[in-house]
Amino acid sequence: STASCGDLGSRDACLQTRPLGQQKCCWLGDRCATQGSEEITVDNLPEGWEQHKPLVGCSEPSAGWEPLPECLPFCSTSALAAEPGISFSPGCERCLPGDTCLWCHIACDRSEGFVFYGGEAKEFHCNASGTFDRLPICVRPAAGELSEKDFGEKPPGQADDGRGGTTLLDTRFFKPPVCDPADIPYATNNLLEEDCRCLSSDCICPVRCKQHFQAVSGEEGAKKCLVQEVQLQEGSCRSLVDRDDCLAASERGAPCCYHEAGISGNGVVCDRRGARGMTRAPQACAFALKAVWEDMPKCAPVCLWHGANAAKLAGSPIGAESE
Repeated sequence: STASCGDLGSRDACLQTRPLGQQKCCWLGDRCATQGSEEITVDNLPEGWEQHKPLVGCSEPSAGWEPLPECLPFCSTSALAAEPGISFSPGCERCLPGDTCLWCHIACDRSEGFVFYGGEAKEFHCNASGTFDRLPICVRPAAGELSEKDFGEKPPGQADDGRGGTTLLDTRFFKPPVCDPADIPYATNNLLEEDCRCLSSDCICPVRCKQHFQAVSGEEGAKKCLVQEVQLQEGSCRSLVDRDDCLAASERGAPCCYHEAGISGNGVVCDRRGARGMTRAPQACAFALKAVWEDMPKCAPVCLWHGANAAKLAGSPIGAESE
């Protein structure tokens, strides 16, 4: 102990204290004193003192270490490294359990095409078990969830960290929505089904009427896939419970996202993309773009004139008039 014998006010404390580098502490009946001090006299001897016998009223000094530091393990970043789409700064490896680690920056890995969809984006807390409990929700957007304006070259000096830096993604990750040839109304519009010429992710499909049909609206020919902006209904995402309503809405310019099991706390199934309260990656988000085919022709049957019918009418008044 580093305590001084004279500071000890009780017998037990005096006899149990073993100062480092000091003489023994001795109990004088009403106070504690260091062995060899002027307080110990013939008339004021340590308790239980007897000549030629070991002292029983003094403590025994002992060697020992000064108070040692209490060491805690740093928070584990192994879970961060295993999380798809997550990137983190070296400062995260110096966080201690129970701390909000201001020098730890965790973000979506935009270099791999991941986008911040919600969750924590600024302050990251390492819990008592040594893991980070609230992380950003990082998603690779489906084709059509982002528009072309969300893609471009990173301005010089701007960080791709999702925390106030650029929101632009590298253009190589842009995936426009594509049309499906199966959506062409061959049967309902009486169209002849032919093979489409598909190049890359898009197709050009030749469309014409079936035999003995002619177009009564629209034009026959090669039809292209058109990409159009989706007009979303502005409102409060969290107030929506129906999936279709959610995926047709936006809030403050951000699309609404949906998860049937709850996307935020308190059973909320619909929330805006980028919401800090989002706790689960969405099953789907409202699209910014949609793919539609060019207008398709609608075909109707034409009247047929068979040679057999002409022979039957040859001697008839109708046939005579026609000659």
